[in-house]
Amino acid sequence: MSSSNNNRRDSVLPDPEGEVGESLTTASGRNIVRDEVNRNEQPVRGTVATIEVAEKSFSRSFFLVFFLVLLLDRVTKELAPAIPAGGIPLIPGVLGLRYAENRGAAFSILSGYPRLLGVLSLVILVAAFLWLRKKHLAPFPLVALSLMAGGAAGNMFDRLIRGYVPDMIETLFISFPVFNIADSCLTVGCALMIISLLFRPKDWEKGTKA
Repeated sequence: MSSSNNNRRDSVLPDPEGEVGESLTTASGRNIVRDEVNRNEQPVRGTVATIEVAEKSFSRSFFLVFFLVLLLDRVTKELAPAIPAGGIPLIPGVLGLRYAENRGAAFSILSGYPRLLGVLSLVILVAAFLWLRKKHLAPFPLVALSLMAGGAAGNMFDRLIRGYVPDMIETLFISFPVFNIADSCLTVGCALMIISLLFRPKDWEKGTKA
């Protein structure tokens, strides 16, 4: 009688080792999967963090150069009308100061349409910034873009507000239109960007941000 009761209890009671072993195996499997997911997520998080840092660095570097160009351009343009009518030689036979009002584009090109040129400059500036900000720009083209944007914005402001652009830098060794700081920065920025595009392909290998 006792033997039959023991057999009945054994058949009714679950096998503790089997269930516990299965539970441990399942828990262990879940831990392994969780660890694997965490390991896979770490490079992704690192990449996202790197992109965020790069974007913040882009904004800081871009706007630092941009506003420095604007500040220098504004200061020199405000002081330019005080230049005597005969001009001031800075480097005899090479470089001097002479005040002039440019009602065209850079270096007096397309005179007569200052505010139209101002609107076109604004459109081009915004379009270029929106396109290039999606790029992971290397320092070289970033500086080029900042110089171009600062120069374009400086002259655009004068065309829209004043209807003309004050110029004050004169080359004495050749016959060349009088220009200003914004013209110079715009020209240097364009030259640097061309050099980057033609001779520095690694500046653009990081691709486009998603």
